[in-house]
Amino acid sequence: MNGIVIGVLLVIVDIISFALLNMVYLQRISNLYLLPIMVLYSTELLLFLWGLQTNFMASLNVIWTVLSIVGITVTGVLFFKEPVSASQTLAFIFAAISILLFLYANQSKNIITPV
Repeated sequence: MNGIVIGVLLVIVDIISFALLNMVYLQRISNLYLLPIMVLYSTELLLFLWGLQTNFMASLNVIWTVLSIVGITVTGVLFFKEPVSASQTLAFIFAAISILLFLYANQSKNIITPV
């Protein structure tokens, strides 16, 4: 499966897990949610393994990490009203640009993917 699709699935799990974990930390929900959060987060191992069938580990990790930076930052700012400095905003913009570059690179016919 396409690395971007797997990356998006991984980030969806990241966003849900980290948002719930932050809610536990902020005492908006009970500590009893910790175990289900850990179980949910552990599904990332299976998703990553699935992604390795058609993507190199390094490429898949870069896609996941950069998408996670964007997803978690947006979640923190929009839902938890966390402040972001000018330099953090610039870093966020560079992360978004790197996603676009990865999308462009994946369309190249010279990309070799695992069998």
